[in-house]
Amino acid sequence: TGDGVDATSFGAVWFLLDRQYEIPASALPLSSVSGASLAAYNVLVFPNDESDSGSSYAARLDSSAVVGIRRWVEAGGTLVAMPTAMPVAPLTSRFGMRAGSTTGSVVVPS
Repeated sequence: TGDGVDATSFGAVWFLLDRQYEIPASALPLSSVSGASLAAYNVLVFPNDESDSGSSYAARLDSSAVVGIRRWVEAGGTLVAMPTAMPVAPLTSRFGMRAGSTTGSVVVPS
C-alpha cells in the first residue's frame, strides 16, 4: 500500500482475497519493505504500480529491500507480481528469477 502502488489494483487484489476467497491478508506499506522482517509472511503480492510500468516500484525498492525479498523467496516465500508491477526484464535483473521458474507457478499472458 502507499506511494507507488496503484490504488485500484490494490483494491482489486484486496477484494479478491478478502471477499471472494476469504483469505486473511495484511497490507504492508511499500515504504516499510526495506526494514520489515518478512518471515511472518507466506506470500507477497505486488499489485500494479502507479506508473503501470514497474518504474514506481523500481524507484522505491532499494537494494536492501531487493536482497531481503530475494532471500525470503529463496527460503520458500512466494512472490506474486502483476504483469505491470514487475515486468519480466526488471524482475529477472533485480531478483534473479524467471517467470514460471518456481514450483507450482503459473504465468498468465496479459
